[in-house]
Amino acid sequence: MSEVDILVMMFFIHFVFDYYVQSRSNVNIKSINWWLKRHPRNITKAKLCCYCGLMMHSFTWSYAVLLPFLYYTWSNNLNNAVLYYFMSTNALVHCAIDDMKTNSRCINSITDQFLHSIQIVTLWLVCYAIYMM
Repeated sequence: MSEVDILVMMFFIHFVFDYYVQSRSNVNIKSINWWLKRHPRNITKAKLCCYCGLMMHSFTWSYAVLLPFLYYTWSNNLNNAVLYYFMSTNALVHCAIDDMKTNSRCINSITDQFLHSIQIVTLWLVCYAIYMM
């Protein structure tokens, strides 16, 4: 598998997980407004539930986007411990970006996807430098 193949796979997985795998209910649970309709008197509970939904989506997305590198490290018997650090960091960044789009509404969907693209390319460059050079 070439370097470009891995990058293309990462983008393909990103689009699949950000659009097709993410159900309508997952889109709802990432929104503070959806939770406030269910718990109008408990803002703290609504925020906690909202961020749990954001993190759930962010961790599954981060794991999925790293699958090509995880496969590469598994098939070549390389130490992949650093990938789990990247997965956690990536999940936090993804969560922050989605929160800016969904709850803060300070970015639109185009900016959201642009930031995720930067995130993927940066991750690919770092992992490529560590594992494939």
